[in-house]
Amino acid sequence: MMFSIEAEQAVLGGMLMQNEALDMAPWLEPDHFYRAEHRAIFSEARKLHIGGKNFDVVTLGDKLSVEGGIGYLHELASNTPGVANFAHYAGIVRDYAQRRALAVLADEIKTQAANNEEPRKVTDFLQSKLEKIIQDATTSDPVRAGDDVGRYVSDFKRRATGEGPKAMSTGYVDLDSRLGGGLREGGLVVLAGRPKMGKTSLALNFTLNMGFNHGGLFLSMEMPKDELIDRSMSILSGVPLRKIIDPREMSQTDWAKFHDAAERFGQLNLSLDDQGALSLMDVRAKARLVKRKQGLKFIVIDYLQLMEGEGDSRNTQIENITRGLKSLAKELGVVIILLSQLNRQLEQRPNKRPMPSDLRDSGAIEQDCDIAMFVYRDEVYNEHSPDKGICEVIISLIRQGEPGTVGMAYIAYLTKFANLEHGREFGRAPTRQRYATIKD
Repeated sequence: MMFSIEAEQAVLGGMLMQNEALDMAPWLEPDHFYRAEHRAIFSEARKLHIGGKNFDVVTLGDKLSVEGGIGYLHELASNTPGVANFAHYAGIVRDYAQRRALAVLADEIKTQAANNEEPRKVTDFLQSKLEKIIQDATTSDPVRAGDDVGRYVSDFKRRATGEGPKAMSTGYVDLDSRLGGGLREGGLVVLAGRPKMGKTSLALNFTLNMGFNHGGLFLSMEMPKDELIDRSMSILSGVPLRKIIDPREMSQTDWAKFHDAAERFGQLNLSLDDQGALSLMDVRAKARLVKRKQGLKFIVIDYLQLMEGEGDSRNTQIENITRGLKSLAKELGVVIILLSQLNRQLEQRPNKRPMPSDLRDSGAIEQDCDIAMFVYRDEVYNEHSPDKGICEVIISLIRQGEPGTVGMAYIAYLTKFANLEHGREFGRAPTRQRYATIKD
């Protein structure tokens, strides 16, 4: 039996006794009730409450046609002892609703499997339904600011003494300084750029720098795992990538560097995955698995536009994905680095340095992210650029900090990024200069 009539009656009786009881369980929905008349009573009462109108047995009785009429409403109100346990009873009602939803889902999956539906389609259907059930189960209550300040001050003092949560260093001094120390858990960081700019390489460099001290997961939908490891070996060893790809060209010195890099790579607390066309549920499942097995502090996803989502349009799908990833980052206490493509239109501009409006497919990307960084290398567009070997990391959006541009050295034959020497000028433009050191 997957319902509790008694709990449903206690909820309805509690709200009839005290309308404000509805505010104790704002997540409760009419569909959570098993009996149709209970759904109708709750729906009408909530509608009145949201509209700022009071309701009681008489006003509801006039508006509704339910079995038992006003007599049943009187019975509900008189048989409920009080509203002290209203949220608890509401939770029981919702829990049973979720159990029923899971049972219905199981039957639907059985039917689809029996009808020889493609396994991938059945899995996608299951993932979308489960995601909805999970979202319905996630709630939190507001905390009065004055009641929470004690906890905040305590955490603040711990931060002042170097204790408590710390930012994860990207491995790049100027970038960490601009980011307020590095990347922080619970954040969604978008790293975007046009093809050939090096966004995957930069994300991999972040991963290698952070992976020695923090658990990481790299989800690559574009590049196979072995290619990621090839690049990692080149970055860690200093052996040119072309030699890693074709080891016949390697010298004895190169082999010694390679074996040293392989040993270091083995020390990383890092998981790699190259499954294509990931859904939000896929990412959630893989992240939970890695977190449970070895701990997890950061996730890299390469890249957003290769993910599959739910919705009638691609814009809606992207919105659902980015909002889901932001929720996942907060839920698991990790930072998610989400790579993204940019629109081709920027190629038509004289100044091709990207900006937030260039993010492809949806404006929700810039709305949902905590940090938006753009990768730009002038030499890709200008053969005679004075900035050869320099990459500009343009921080256009940052919730807890100040936007700005940071210069980094790019060693193309290793696909490696490095700190740019102090004081090195770059990015000369008619309106302003950019510097490797931060200049406001």
